[in-house]
Amino acid sequence: MPLVKNINGEHAPGWCTYSDGFDSPEMEFLCGGINHKTTTASGIWRQGNLLHFGFDVSPEEMNEQGRSLLVHSIAYTAGFTEDRPITDAPERALLRSGADRHVAKKNPDKSYLEWYFTPTVRKQRKIEDWPAFQDWYRKNRDFLRADRKPGGSLVLDEEAKAFGVPPHHPEFFSAAIAALKEGGAKAEHAASLLSRYAPLGPKETQADAWQRWWDGNKPYLFFSESGWYRWYIDPLALRRGIPTAKLRGPARATPKLGSTAAPAKKPAAVDRIGVPLPVGAVMRLGTVRFRQDGHGVSGLAFLPDGKTLITASGVTELSELFLFTRVGINDEYDLGNPLVHKRSSQLCALTHLSVCRRAWTPCSISSCAGRVGPGSHVAGRDIPRAAVCRVFPSRESEQ
Repeated sequence: MPLVKNINGEHAPGWCTYSDGFDSPEMEFLCGGINHKTTTASGIWRQGNLLHFGFDVSPEEMNEQGRSLLVHSIAYTAGFTEDRPITDAPERALLRSGADRHVAKKNPDKSYLEWYFTPTVRKQRKIEDWPAFQDWYRKNRDFLRADRKPGGSLVLDEEAKAFGVPPHHPEFFSAAIAALKEGGAKAEHAASLLSRYAPLGPKETQADAWQRWWDGNKPYLFFSESGWYRWYIDPLALRRGIPTAKLRGPARATPKLGSTAAPAKKPAAVDRIGVPLPVGAVMRLGTVRFRQDGHGVSGLAFLPDGKTLITASGVTELSELFLFTRVGINDEYDLGNPLVHKRSSQLCALTHLSVCRRAWTPCSISSCAGRVGPGSHVAGRDIPRAAVCRVFPSRESEQ
C-alpha cells in the first residue's frame, strides 16, 4: 500500500529496525514495510510511550492512507501513558539472533563476522575453518554476551560457561542461590555472575536475601539481550500485579477511565411529571400533590400573568394560610403578598412548578372582593387557603 501521493517521485528511504531485538515487554512491533533489510524489520514500532515512525516523508507528501497511518500510530501510542522504556541501552549490543543468521550461512561473510565477534573470538576459533567455527558457535551460544567495549560484539563468558547454567534461563537463579548456600569458591563464583546478570538484585551475597528477592520478583523478571544481556524487572507488571509474560502489546495500555469502576447507579424511578416513585414502584396513578385536604375547591382564578391558576378552598381560618411561590421553566412569578403559616412561623414554598402556555379566561375566587385578572392582585385576607397548580394539555389534565 503506497503512503505517498507521488509514488514515482524521489523519497528518502526511511528507517527500520530488526524486530528480533524487541525482547523487552514494553516494545511492540506495529508495522513493517518494503525495505533493504528483511520482511521482519519493523517500520513502525512502540517502546513504552515512545513511537518510532520510520517512513521518512512529511504529512504534506503523504496520501490519505499515509496520513491516516501516522495519525492512528500516534493515537495508539498515546494510550500507553503508564508505560515507559525499561532497558538501559546507551549503546547497541549485538544480538545472538543476528549472529544465528550469519553463522547458518553455507559460506562465511567475513565483514559481518568481524562485526558480530570480537577479534579474540575470531582468532581463537579460526573462522577460516568454517564448519569447526559453526560447531563451536552452536555449543557455546548460550554463554555468549555483548562486549561492553564500543561495537557491542559477542564474546564468550568463560565464567558463565564454567558455572554450567545459561544466565538467561530462570534456572540460573536457583543454581546461583544454591551455590550461595554452599559457600566457598562456588558462592563467590555465583555472586560474581549474579552481580553481572542481575544488577537489580540484593547487594549482599546472602542466599536468604537472594531467595526473597527471587520469590518476590520472579513473575515480573525478563532477560534482555538488547538491554546488554541482563535481567530486568517490568515495573508496570509489578505495579499491576500481572506476570510480565501476560502483559504485552495492547495489554499494557492505560485502562480507559471508568473501565474498572463500579457500574453507574441506576437513576431513581420517576412518574410522568418527574416526581420520584417509592422504592419498588413502577408507575403512579394520579397524584395528591395539589390536593387541598378534602375541603373541596370553592374558587379558581388566574394570576395576572394569565398562566398560573390559583384554587381556593372553603376554609376561612387564617392559621392555615401558606405561601406559594412558583418558579417556572419559562418565567418566574411571586404572589407579592406572602401568606404566613402562623402555626410554624415559617414561610412554606412550593417551588419548581412549571406551567404550560394555554389560554384561559381569568375568573373570580368566590371569597375574593373582586375579580382576579391582569392588573389585579390577591391579598392574604382574600384567600383562606390557596395552591398554585400545574396546567396540562387535555390528554394529561391534572390539577
